[in-house]
Amino acid sequence: MTLFSAVQSSSVDRLKHTKALIAKSSLKHFDDLSKLFSMDRNYQRYRKRLQQVHLAIPYLASVTKELFMIEEGNISGNSPPSGPSSSI
Repeated sequence: MTLFSAVQSSSVDRLKHTKALIAKSSLKHFDDLSKLFSMDRNYQRYRKRLQQVHLAIPYLASVTKELFMIEEGNISGNSPPSGPSSSI
């Protein structure tokens, strides 16, 4: 995924003449990867594909985001709730 992101960078994207020399089949593979790694619906296509394979290295940014959301989305039972106290 990181390599794919680098190829999509603006500096590489400006190499129009070089891109014209790339075989159509390679451009098709690149387009397929572009769809796979699309951020649409929180990387939905990527997540489905990741579930289908037995051995894969997950995209670290996606995993980090999920761990952050788990941590922030769950209130610890040890900390008191914030705000005004309702007990009398």
